[in-house]
Amino acid sequence: MSKSHAQQLTIVVAIERPPAAAVGALAEFSTTQIADCGGPVGVVGPGLGRIAGGTEFCGPAVTVWTRPGDILFMLKMPEVTRSGDVVAVDGGGRADAAILGDILAGAVAERGVVGIVVDGAVRDIAGIDEVGVPTFARNAHPATGSNEGPRAQHPGAGRWGHGAPR
Repeated sequence: MSKSHAQQLTIVVAIERPPAAAVGALAEFSTTQIADCGGPVGVVGPGLGRIAGGTEFCGPAVTVWTRPGDILFMLKMPEVTRSGDVVAVDGGGRADAAILGDILAGAVAERGVVGIVVDGAVRDIAGIDEVGVPTFARNAHPATGSNEGPRAQHPGAGRWGHGAPR
């Protein structure tokens, strides 16, 4: 997990996405072909694997940075995602506090999200399987962490941070 970045306390609701035709063209390639393309491609490192749902997906990433084990920003995901998106979460790799379960997976699936990747823990595996959205994570753990948000780490920040859109 990145310790800090320019928008870490901001919820961006106007997300720029690539053209659907470009996403569709990319989906025609295997993951190994994309990883070997020679361009600036980020490939998820070892430790993240399929936890529930399907096995393949392709779409623009809607990214989330959250304090390890905290679900507050995750609860905003159904409002900012749309059909075809992939939710990609930097949860700090925390293994003992799930930041996503079947209720949230179902909510983003209803919005048309095609995949979820969590660098951290998820829970309610049978429920996520039932929802069907491919979910990859570091591990599964039954307990959630907190819903305090970044304020717990940055006491000077407002509820959503430096005047960020709500």
